[in-house]
Amino acid sequence: MSRLAGWKPALAYFFLLALTTRAHVASWNDSARMATIDSLVERHTFAIDASDFVGTSDKILINGHFYSNKPPAMEVAGAAVLLPLHEVLGVELHHDAPGVAYYLLTLILVGGPSALAAALLDRWFRRRGFTRLDRLVAGAGCAVDSLVWPYSTVFNNHTVGGALLLLGVLMLGPARSWTNRRVLCAGLALGLSATFDLPPAALFVVVFLAYVLLQRGAGAAGSFVAGLIPALVIQLVLQLMISGDLLPTNLHREYWNFPGSPWVGLPISGEFHLRSFAEGLTYAFHSLLGSRGFLSYSPFLLWGVAGLVTAAWSSPSAERNHALATLVAVVMTMVYLVLFATQYGGLAYGERYFVGLSGVLACFIPKGCWSGAPRWRRGLFALTLVVSIAIAALGVAANPWRAETPVVAARVVQRAGIRSTLRHLGVFDLYVPRRGAVSAPAKRQSQ
Repeated sequence: MSRLAGWKPALAYFFLLALTTRAHVASWNDSARMATIDSLVERHTFAIDASDFVGTSDKILINGHFYSNKPPAMEVAGAAVLLPLHEVLGVELHHDAPGVAYYLLTLILVGGPSALAAALLDRWFRRRGFTRLDRLVAGAGCAVDSLVWPYSTVFNNHTVGGALLLLGVLMLGPARSWTNRRVLCAGLALGLSATFDLPPAALFVVVFLAYVLLQRGAGAAGSFVAGLIPALVIQLVLQLMISGDLLPTNLHREYWNFPGSPWVGLPISGEFHLRSFAEGLTYAFHSLLGSRGFLSYSPFLLWGVAGLVTAAWSSPSAERNHALATLVAVVMTMVYLVLFATQYGGLAYGERYFVGLSGVLACFIPKGCWSGAPRWRRGLFALTLVVSIAIAALGVAANPWRAETPVVAARVVQRAGIRSTLRHLGVFDLYVPRRGAVSAPAKRQSQ
């Protein structure tokens, strides 16, 4: 297999993202992250009191100072990218207008990892013996047929964590031999994924540590743990710099209780929030298959779910063990998110907390998904493909921070007008005045 395998789909996907990446801060979530980046670049502090973005409600109060309530690793990366642009070219973040800074930060730090995920999937499908057509169709399943596309056009941590999660899972895939360096790099990828998006990656770390231990013994497990250490150190150092505490800030209820806080008396992510078993079932249904369901918004990934279950049940030994570990980690993640992640990911497009699982599920799309499939299965495959593309494209057009459901997203597009929506997509925000823009609904988005 060529070392450059996967660069063509990655480049094509990056070009698509360059056209559709947003240039406008549109939510509490965006504002909280930009506030920290702005403060780090301009004032060299995590406190956001002096930032133009401090009006966001996605913030916490620690020792009299406001901070973003988001995982800090993404903001530190953003500051590292913006600082040279600011110092050399004078690029600045804009609070109430489209700007080059937000566009470039999103394209580089979110679009870049998403393009990397496209390359990883293509390489993985090559290893599994997919034909070129099958690789194209299956790769599209994660690139443009899931929530990965809309959430790759706005600044967030879920797609970045998902790309690193996919890298770690694939590095521990079936192989003739695992070197200690390979296992160490897999641990590093999963550890870094946890610094960007803790809940999914943390459970994958636990499951795959057990998997490595059972497959290759204590030596390989030690290499895996060694790979986790740098990411753990980064996470702890950032937490100490912000709060002086080793616990993540979202586990401190007192940080969320301040005058004017919308979170007073409401459950926050990381807390058990279900009041009854019946409510738990309802929340689980709507999180996965109902009106806000992850798989409702990405029905194409149902092929990945089916492929994962099949691989964990009936594949040859090496493939079965890897698929079984992945299945256990996916199920554990879904259960955790249902029990402890509140408000379906906030007033955003679909269940964004699950977005990081998209690449992992896509890599288990069955071999021969198109070229070797019977006609009825190709028809069903094409149907889910088209529906998923339409749902994802609607989220891109409406901006995932501006719409809660496909119906709301359709109303946003209709209200703005099709021509206006296309004119204001992504990079065009930088050049076209925002006339007739639809006001964003109030956002309640927790970490």
